[in-house]
This record gives sequence, structure tokens and C-alpha cells, in this order.
Amino acid sequence: MIVRGGVEESDTGREAALLREVREETAGDTDIVCVLHGMEHAHGGEECF
Repeated sequence: MIVRGGVEESDTGREAALLREVREETAGDTDIVCVLHGMEHAHGGEECF
């Protein structure tokens, strides 16, 4: 499953944003086991997979 979204002001961090996105997209819950890959963009943003 691919969840695409970003950290919103109401999220307390990346993990909270991921859990919120999973709930929004699947109406389910999950556990975060690990970050598979992190990538920084030239404009200063960051993505985690």
C-alpha cells in the first residue's frame, strides 16, 4: 500500500502523520515498524518510506 500525504500542522510529527494518513485512506490502524528509506529533496523537503 502506498500512502501519500504530508505532515499537517495538527500532527505531532512524522509518525503521527503516517498513522493519520493510514486511517484516512484505509479506515484501519497500523503499527510503525521501521523507516525503510529517507530522501532529502534539493528544495529542503524530506520523504520517508
